[in-house]
Amino acid sequence: MNIFLSAELAYSISARDQKNLENCISMALICGLPHDFSVALCQIMKDEWHLSHEDIVTIIEIQKYIEGVDCLYDAAIREYPYPISDEFSALGIKCVYALKTLGNPSTRRWMGTGV
Repeated sequence: MNIFLSAELAYSISARDQKNLENCISMALICGLPHDFSVALCQIMKDEWHLSHEDIVTIIEIQKYIEGVDCLYDAAIREYPYPISDEFSALGIKCVYALKTLGNPSTRRWMGTGV
């Protein structure tokens, strides 16, 4: 299953297929996350062709992907072109909680010493 999900994720990214990306993320959350998911998802976190940014944050947090700290920080302060303005703050808050969960020296650099 993990090989299939990794291949589907690669396809979704290369084709910029939003619906397939959403399906792929849902399947991964249900069936188990391939180890390479966070790496690939961090690469598309800034992209605006999809609306899966909150799901990406969830995966980074679940996988405790320490290399995703900069990705999370950038997403927390970035403004995405969502039609509903509440999405911005929800994503930022989710990123802050994910950074806190990761809780390593890199996250302390972004959040101060209170982590």
